[in-house]
Amino acid sequence: MGRFQFVLELFRPSLGGYSVHTLTSLLGYYIQHPDEAIVDHGHAEVIANKAYGPHAHKGIELGNTQEGDGWKYRGRGLKQITGRDNYRSFTSGYRAIWGGNEDFEANPDLLTRMPYSLRAAIWFWMTKTNHDHQHCWQLADHGVTEADVNAVTRIVNHGELGHPGAHERVTNVQYAYSVFNHG
Repeated sequence: MGRFQFVLELFRPSLGGYSVHTLTSLLGYYIQHPDEAIVDHGHAEVIANKAYGPHAHKGIELGNTQEGDGWKYRGRGLKQITGRDNYRSFTSGYRAIWGGNEDFEANPDLLTRMPYSLRAAIWFWMTKTNHDHQHCWQLADHGVTEADVNAVTRIVNHGELGHPGAHERVTNVQYAYSVFNHG
């Protein structure tokens, strides 16, 4: 494992490391099937395939159509691109912006390597929009209030809005803004 991959592993949340409480409060599948969280706890591949598989609401939303897609198209890269549709869209976007013949849908592990990991985050930031067709970067330029941070979160991962970490996210963004803008 290269240094970059090691650093990615440090920051990537592991589905297998989620507590039963987190599974049943964060992932829709386990909110509906809380008894399964007790059995599945600690098994990242099982959790991914149930929470993001083709029969789960979130899996359908992400374009996961085949058994095993939840794990195969799990979050990778600096932004944690997730879902078959996003991997396919990134393939098209990558070719349009950077050229090349890479196929991230066929080779999802490419997103664990540079420069793909970084470029996937840039692509997401520049292309993903809300229902009003405002991009992440445009919403981020509005400011660092809770409403501003939540507007970006709705695009990046709307399921996190009601999660206890939402307030911490706002505080972290405000701190980072103060450091970068006031030395």
